[in-house]
Amino acid sequence: MNIKKLNDFISQSGYPKSELASRLGISRPSLYMKLSGERKFTADEISLLAKTLRMTSKEICDIFFENKVIDIDNF
Repeated sequence: MNIKKLNDFISQSGYPKSELASRLGISRPSLYMKLSGERKFTADEISLLAKTLRMTSKEICDIFFENKVIDIDNF
């Protein structure tokens, strides 16, 4: 997960973090732990966050998933 990109995205959205926590069904401290990398977001939380913030598929992938490609021939 790219914590910096996620925090930047949230800041640019203008969405209050307290409201995000509420929409995700988690406490504010839990959200802050997830935004600092201490805890991981669940798949359901990622989905709700993406819908709430109206993220594109590319933004979701760039923020939450690391693109790792393995060359099968040299594996």
